[in-house]
Amino acid sequence: MESSAMHTILVTGASSFLGYHVAKRLNEAGIRPRVLERPESKLDALEALDVERCPGHLDDASAVRSACTGVATLLHVAFKVSFGGGAPALEAMQRINVEGTRALLKAAADSGVRRAVVTGSALAIGVNRKPVPLDESASWSEHALDFPYARLRREVELDALAQARDGFAVMTVCPSLTFGPDDPSGAPANKLLGALMAGKVPVKVTVGFGCLDVRDFATGMVLAGERGQSGRRYLLSGHNVTADQLVEEVTAMTRGGRSRLPR
Repeated sequence: MESSAMHTILVTGASSFLGYHVAKRLNEAGIRPRVLERPESKLDALEALDVERCPGHLDDASAVRSACTGVATLLHVAFKVSFGGGAPALEAMQRINVEGTRALLKAAADSGVRRAVVTGSALAIGVNRKPVPLDESASWSEHALDFPYARLRREVELDALAQARDGFAVMTVCPSLTFGPDDPSGAPANKLLGALMAGKVPVKVTVGFGCLDVRDFATGMVLAGERGQSGRRYLLSGHNVTADQLVEEVTAMTRGGRSRLPR
């Protein structure tokens, strides 16, 4: 992806775990991205990156339009993650994830942005009840994971892809459980791994899930911005492991800590 005044890249959520690594990956490619960040966000991590900051919220139409002006490619990584909290959390996710993304994409298209990559989730693709990996063609009716966060992420994805049109390519990148270093915000997957390693999650049944290195996610987002086909989703995952296998592999790498989950 070439960097020039005519090819500005906008990254949302660059102060988050995933967004930080996307901005960092762009820097490594010699690109100085523009970032849209809430003024109240903790921005310490961005001090180490070369970015053009645009303060504003996704529900601030003026700030969003300003951030999109002159942009050729949008990499949208700003999402609220919540697996509890009741109605208030659900309403916040609806406002930020669904309505915020819809408004952002409309502003991007109206501002002449040519390509948009929206961060999805493997949860929006589903979970196989059989020990066989799923791919991008998996049927939601067969593999749906029925809880609010997964349903909302799927709604965002379908709504985003529906906004694709001539001159405005839209695609989604759906990561599995994403781990890695340089975590400025306390990512859910890293917290889960820490709890597993500390023996704070008593797992009594075998649970499997896909694992992804955050640096591979960042590379996938950048590649989708360069080469992705409009209207397509791209599932990013490493390999599937059980919770026990994950702890054992991390233990082997760190040469210490717990080697098995508590029973």
